[in-house]
Amino acid sequence: MMKRFSAAILIAACSTAAGGAAEPAPPLAALWLPGPSSDWEGMASVFSLRPELRLSIAVDPAALAPSARQAMESWLREGRAEAVLRPAGDPILPLLARRRPSAARQTIAVSREAHRAAFGSAPSGLAPGAGAVSPDMLPTLASLGLRWAAVGDYHSSTWTVADRLVLVATARPEAGAPGPEAAGRVIGESHRATAWRLDESSKAVDAARILEAAALAGAGRTWTTVGGLVDALLASTTAQVRSVPSSGVPGRAPWPAWESVEASFDGSADRVEAWTRLDTAFAAFDRYQNSGVAQLRSLDKAATSLRAAQASRFFGDPALHRAEFHDLLAAAYRAIGERPPLDLQPSLAPSSARTGQLPEAQDASVGVSTAPGRIVFENASSPAGLPPLGPAGGAPAFDELRRLEARWGSDFLVIEVRLAPKNPSAPDARSFDEAAVDLYIDLNGRAGLGSASLLPGRQAFVRASDAWEYALVLRRSGGALYRHGPQGPAIVEKLAVESALADGLLSVKIPRAKLPGGPEGWGYLAVLWAADASGRPRPGPYGIPVLSALASSDDQARLKRRDPGFVRLPLQRAGR
Repeated sequence: MMKRFSAAILIAACSTAAGGAAEPAPPLAALWLPGPSSDWEGMASVFSLRPELRLSIAVDPAALAPSARQAMESWLREGRAEAVLRPAGDPILPLLARRRPSAARQTIAVSREAHRAAFGSAPSGLAPGAGAVSPDMLPTLASLGLRWAAVGDYHSSTWTVADRLVLVATARPEAGAPGPEAAGRVIGESHRATAWRLDESSKAVDAARILEAAALAGAGRTWTTVGGLVDALLASTTAQVRSVPSSGVPGRAPWPAWESVEASFDGSADRVEAWTRLDTAFAAFDRYQNSGVAQLRSLDKAATSLRAAQASRFFGDPALHRAEFHDLLAAAYRAIGERPPLDLQPSLAPSSARTGQLPEAQDASVGVSTAPGRIVFENASSPAGLPPLGPAGGAPAFDELRRLEARWGSDFLVIEVRLAPKNPSAPDARSFDEAAVDLYIDLNGRAGLGSASLLPGRQAFVRASDAWEYALVLRRSGGALYRHGPQGPAIVEKLAVESALADGLLSVKIPRAKLPGGPEGWGYLAVLWAADASGRPRPGPYGIPVLSALASSDDQARLKRRDPGFVRLPLQRAGR
């Protein structure tokens, strides 16, 4: 007989107990989902000033910078924080489980073991991608030892209980609040037993300032972790429990989420195509696993690539991340000894499609020199005799990227890019205004953490192992720092750019706190493109042409050979 799933709703403790006596206000709890550029130093400062604060932190241990890991471990030792399980890439578990239940379970199980190894104990709570779980997943979550999962705001005062698992309906305080202080007051003045969600993974949310304001607004209130709040609600004598259908609350989605998951990650033609490609890669994996000749090392490599390919960003905006997604799937095929489908391989124009005969390029490499607090990349020479490459209307007068330098101290990072004009004796100021440079930075060299696609429209991409987390866009008129999140790149900060026409120089100064880790260990890719007078990219026949890149002579020649195909470029690193 099939076991029917049953669920119940636990109503949060009422404000008055039997007999009319007022109960104390429920404790305050917050769930923090840090992003790539979250201000851990700012959070540490708030923790130091506000000893009453407690916090649940949902992180992928592999994405933690050393300083962030140190701060978190300190809070865990002091009992002021709770580490919450967060699978890498924030996969949408119900959509994955619908197609392949074993993959969803394996993803959670592998993430759980990585969490245990990083923090010394198994997690009790889960922060699933987009806050989405489905009823058929609940027994699996409970069997893995999870006591609660943070989900969408099913109802602002309800907590769904299933077997040994509690679904915590989280609320977003910054929704409708004009700023961090207002969002903090929403938390501090709330008299509902609510877990507040501070999600910095995909948008600009200042969690540290919100918590500081919440502590001020809720002076005298008790703070706890989300796990502690679950315990308090389950022990409440005034709580009420009622059954609800397994299909969900009438009039709502069949499973709760932080956003419209079906509309945001499935249904459209390009999203269905992405899921189909993942399904096909899994089928190839199964064939190899059941072949009788499978090797454990090959299976592990393929499984790692397939888990990375489950990241929510590949299905939220497939076009933006297509190159990175295809690269991960191709890596899975190669790991099991299969040739990837042709449409997953980088597209290079065949020789018959080339215009004229290009000279053979010598693979001269990018020169690298280092010193304490300084790294310099001297670009390889562009092969002579190549046909001109440029957007509609011709390439700008500054059409070659010559040098990239990074200098840093304890407070600031300085990036300098030098461009070469066509006519060094008479550089053109107007054309210098048209020159624009992207600088992509990979913090960790880990596949699946970041994006292998460049900013929208650029006709190049990088390897999955070179996926970038941050990008700078520089022009004489100004610049911007982007970070890559689950929903794609978002601007972190606008930047002032210094320039020198005679030297073809663009320079920018960035606070070190904006970019975690050590610049000496980062990967760098600089590319040059052309902008119009308003700053918009000037397109070519197939997109935004990369006019020049910090790359070997051979890679620069391949840039000129493409027709509609995109070119894969490596990031440059010290010591490689």
